[in-house]
Amino acid sequence: MRKVVNIDIAGQRLVGTYHLPENGDGPSSARDVAVLILNFAQLPRAGLADMSVHLADEHAANGFPAFRFDMPGLGDSPGELPRSERLLWDFTENGGYAQCAAALVEQLIQRFELRGIVLGGLCGGAITSLFAADQWPAGVLGLILLEPTYFLVGSPGSQMPGRTPRKKNALRNGKSNLRQRLLTTLKNNADSIWLRPLRKGFLSLRHGRDRIFGPRFPDGINHPLVLASRRVAARALPILCVNAGSKQRWLHQYQVFGHVKGRRITFVEIEGTNHMLVPGGGQAKVVEQVGSWLRKTYRASHL
Repeated sequence: MRKVVNIDIAGQRLVGTYHLPENGDGPSSARDVAVLILNFAQLPRAGLADMSVHLADEHAANGFPAFRFDMPGLGDSPGELPRSERLLWDFTENGGYAQCAAALVEQLIQRFELRGIVLGGLCGGAITSLFAADQWPAGVLGLILLEPTYFLVGSPGSQMPGRTPRKKNALRNGKSNLRQRLLTTLKNNADSIWLRPLRKGFLSLRHGRDRIFGPRFPDGINHPLVLASRRVAARALPILCVNAGSKQRWLHQYQVFGHVKGRRITFVEIEGTNHMLVPGGGQAKVVEQVGSWLRKTYRASHL
């Protein structure tokens, strides 16, 4: 069962959908822990191919109250938007929606008498969730990060709308291509007995360099988001990070979170899909993985 819910945040009306939980099927009820799914970038709260709807339905079926809300100016929530998509992304990447999302968490907890909320979303929704959990941690019990993007719009690694690839000179471009071919060869042939020593040596050198100088991020990284992510993870907050394949494995598991002590992060890679996690059966796999993580994390133990 679903209901439309309106929440007022500092005079701003936010419109959302409440997926009422079904009866829990375990010894401890999940009803006091809810899930809040934020906009996937500029998309309305249903998400691409109704991804958010399917996620919320799954959570409610497992006894978790689930909410999908539009941030100001997106979907059904009134409000002004930046004049261009690029400016909207700049706003999102700088944590522009974080305070609103945190206030929404607080309001939902009070109104529905919840112990706390697991906050999340895809891409832009993951960015907002990280900034909100970092700046206003009260009430956030965990994070669901679907394809969190640490590259700024317009950077070489960006997967956002409005990407404008940066031009490189021929020498730098040649070095970059050679390095990428080497990394791809080592990754795709990780189990090869001939390449195993080379891969081990390469990783050892990279780890050693990073220990001395710190992780060397690619160009265009959102450094404030990286720092926020580390602070959140250092609180031992349960985090689920879902990615399309292994392309971002080194960045996420080592460069962003690798040296965070006490982290409680579950990394999941969905093969055969893309950044939106829909094609190639990606959506069904995401719903299954997120549902399994929620049940395991918030039913088996009380945080």
